[in-house]
Amino acid sequence: MSDTDLIPGLCDELALENILPRLPWYTRPVCRAVSNSWRALMDSALQYDAHLLNTTRNFQLPLLQDTPLVSLGNDSEVLQILILDRSQGSWRKLPPIEGLPVGRAQMVAWSGMVFVWTLAPGKSWSHSRDVIFKLDIGRAKWTWDRTPARRASNWFDAIAFGGKIYSSWEYRRSVYGIHPSVKLDVIVYDMETGTCDTIEKWFVSGAGVVLSPAGDEILYGFHDKTMELMRYEAASNAWKSQEQITGKPEFRTTKVVSGDCFEPAMEVGTNVISYGGEAMRWYNSAVQEAWVAIEKWPRTDRFKVLVIRGAIYAISRMVYSSGSLKHCEILRGKIDVANRRLVWDAVAEFPFPVTITCFVRMA
Repeated sequence: MSDTDLIPGLCDELALENILPRLPWYTRPVCRAVSNSWRALMDSALQYDAHLLNTTRNFQLPLLQDTPLVSLGNDSEVLQILILDRSQGSWRKLPPIEGLPVGRAQMVAWSGMVFVWTLAPGKSWSHSRDVIFKLDIGRAKWTWDRTPARRASNWFDAIAFGGKIYSSWEYRRSVYGIHPSVKLDVIVYDMETGTCDTIEKWFVSGAGVVLSPAGDEILYGFHDKTMELMRYEAASNAWKSQEQITGKPEFRTTKVVSGDCFEPAMEVGTNVISYGGEAMRWYNSAVQEAWVAIEKWPRTDRFKVLVIRGAIYAISRMVYSSGSLKHCEILRGKIDVANRRLVWDAVAEFPFPVTITCFVRMA
């Protein structure tokens, strides 16, 4: 037995092969802090051995699947990125990102990996800002890798689908899209290899991923001119018409949502919602060929609605009478079909003054 053994009485090869890959992802920082020998072995074998990396990933992905992550900060900086430890019901900090450019954070989480970049609207853009940071939690890595990514600082509309990030680059002077935007060719970033490609621009809006009842990813969008519901086929890089939406959506944001966003679950047709201001409309041609009004929700300056992988969420900001922030919470919404109203359940609460700039779930 050596004084530098990972586990006394057990050779390092057995420990690395059969024990460490099975330890939950959130134990990595603790393991690295045990001793210098633990840190050295974990930073070598568990970082560069392809077999051990894949073995670790196979054990970690079930623990990470659908895990919520949030970015805390403001429009100019990322203060913290947190991930929910569902075994304890508590939020854990991810390592700080060194060298992250100033700007509003964007985030994607897929297959155990977390990707972060910041937006640089209009004249603040430069090539040095076009970088993306990756933390591969599923493979036990606990340091951020920095890689160049074409036009990343203008990925305002990034969509994670099929292991890739798609973004139709848009020139905007404001992060909030106050000025007109111009769609150009779509940038495709491969999340596994870190390579970028370009495909022809899309003539769709409101694109978003929805999970089928079997758990398969489907990418939907709406034709810019005809409001046809379109479905994307990645193999041929083509959008195929699914159905014509009757009537024009009343609000700016239109998305497809999954059937389990309803109570009871909607098992027929394709569900489309349009929302903005303080109201929402719902459309499903298999139920009725008209937009149905859904009951209003609280003031939108403190209540931001999101659609993530076909599920309805909201970030609610509670404030004091003085207007200062009290706390934030994340809610998940379901549409009560009988009463035509949204019912909200709390997913997470942050009982301190903090601003959530980005919320995602691990795909």
